[in-house]
Amino acid sequence: MNKYLFLLIISSTIIVSCSKKSDPPTQTVSPIAGKWHYLADTTTEYSNGTLICNCNTDPGSFAYIQFNDDFTGTSLETEGSPGDTNSYVAKFTYKLSGNTLIMTYPSQNIGGERFATTIDTGVIKSNSGNKLFIQYNINYGYNGAAIHYLENQYLAK
Repeated sequence: MNKYLFLLIISSTIIVSCSKKSDPPTQTVSPIAGKWHYLADTTTEYSNGTLICNCNTDPGSFAYIQFNDDFTGTSLETEGSPGDTNSYVAKFTYKLSGNTLIMTYPSQNIGGERFATTIDTGVIKSNSGNKLFIQYNINYGYNGAAIHYLENQYLAK
């Protein structure tokens, strides 16, 4: 009898210890959701290691970026020239992993031009709930040149 009791206890222990652990819940609401207006956008750009632009974009040249709770978004921007009224809307999806922001812009027509799918990866440097600072450190090739730029976006709700 003791032998059967012992086997029952061992079997119960094995079954309980082998039960599937529940996965952590997936993020369903974005902590950056909302409509963010640009306060400033600064870019340092290099081509083949040579500084070609240390640019401060007029905050008026960007309208907003909208991060939705369902991890989709829209950005409304202008060309950036003083007095330019040509604006364009871009659609995107995004993912958050810690403070890393990955934005995927599918192939789409923007402002009369066809843009290929692009993926931008940035780091959320700060998010106070009503102010957001995102930094992008991007490398790509363009017309045979190695382009590197560091972009800082300062936004407010």
